[in-house]
This record gives sequence, structure tokens and C-alpha cells, in this order.
Amino acid sequence: MTVAGETLIDCNKCGVEYPATPDHFYFRKDGTFRKVCKKCHIAKVSETSGKWRANNHDKVLGYYKKHHATHKREMHEKYLRYKPRHRELMKKWAEEHPEKCREYSRTYYYRHPERVKTQWANWYANNRDYERVRQENKRARRMNATGSFTEDDVRFIYAYQGGRCFYCLDPVGDDFHRDHFIPLARGGTNDWTNIVVSCPSCNFSKRDKLPHEFDRFMATRDGEGGDPALPTHT
Repeated sequence: MTVAGETLIDCNKCGVEYPATPDHFYFRKDGTFRKVCKKCHIAKVSETSGKWRANNHDKVLGYYKKHHATHKREMHEKYLRYKPRHRELMKKWAEEHPEKCREYSRTYYYRHPERVKTQWANWYANNRDYERVRQENKRARRMNATGSFTEDDVRFIYAYQGGRCFYCLDPVGDDFHRDHFIPLARGGTNDWTNIVVSCPSCNFSKRDKLPHEFDRFMATRDGEGGDPALPTHT
């Protein structure tokens, strides 16, 4: 069919008319256009390929193993080049499809529970500080507290306090807690400006008390003219 001087071809698969150009149709060996549009052709090839892969899983797996063994260096270099872009795309996809992302995570966990537990155990062992901060922020969200803080904020506060407990002033070393100066239960925020480093003993003793209600804190501040200012970034 020709319309306004342009030749159109009806796709035998979907019945849609497209201009007879390489943008819409593949060429045959004799140089003429196929009668099936590119969209339908690609869909048919994908379907056929998918069925073949499903029925020949061992062959496909063997091919990939052989290819990986002979092109290990090239594949690793390609992976390193594409890694930042891949993470960016995956993050964008997860933000746009939260339900699919959660469903995928649930399905993966049900299929590989031991693998997931091992992965989480290894990650937690190597990222204990970050996991504690994540749990604190999660707890604050459940209590509808505003603000959040990071492990970098905690490191800054630790250095600002000289590695000492904010309440009793004893050195805490690596065994310290991240405490909300004004408790969340008493209206405190989860912002980093409300976070102090304390020893476990003081944190457990203070619980949800306000600073002036905590005897151990007030005893170390006698004669200092009131509560000290919380640390601020400079």
C-alpha cells in the first residue's frame, strides 16, 4: 500500500501498518523487507529463546561457565566499569517499584533462607556500628520522631567528647552506646544534635529520664553552671 508517496506494509503478526523502512522491518536475504514488523519479530525470538533456555538449562549453564573461564579478566573489567551505573539503575528501579522489590526479597528469602541468614550474619559482623545506627533510626521512625543521624555523626560526637561518657565522664573505649540526650519518649528528636555517646551503665540507668532528672549526670556538672552544650559541626 502507498499513502502520500510512502509505501506501507501490514505486519502479518499484529496487523499494524508501518512505513516500509529499516526502522520497522528487517531485510530478507534477497533484499526485500520481511512481512513481520521488528516488534513482533523480537517478541517471537525472545519467546523461542526463552523456551529453548528453559528446556536446555544444563547447556546454557555450561556455556556460561566455559565463557567465564576463558574471559574472566575481560568480564571483571567490564563489571568494574559498569558497576556504578548498575547500582544507580537498580536504586532507581527499586524506588519506582517498591512492591516488586519487596516481593522479590520475600521470594528470595523463602527459596534461600540459610544463604540470606549467612549473608546478614557476615554483613552484621563487619558493620556492627552501621547496623546499630540503622536500628536506632528505625526505632525513631516507629515513635514518629523527626530527624536522623549517621555513623559519621557518631564518630564526630565521639571525638568531640574525647572518647568519654557524656554523663559520668569516664572513658568508654569501643564499648559505648548512642543515647538520645532528650529521650524520644519525652519528645526528643532523632537528629544528630540530640545524640551523645555514653557508657552502657549510664545509658541503662538514665533510660527515659530528662538530663536534670539523672542524678549521675547532675553530680558531674555541679558548679559548671548548668548543662553543657551539645556538640555542633564546624
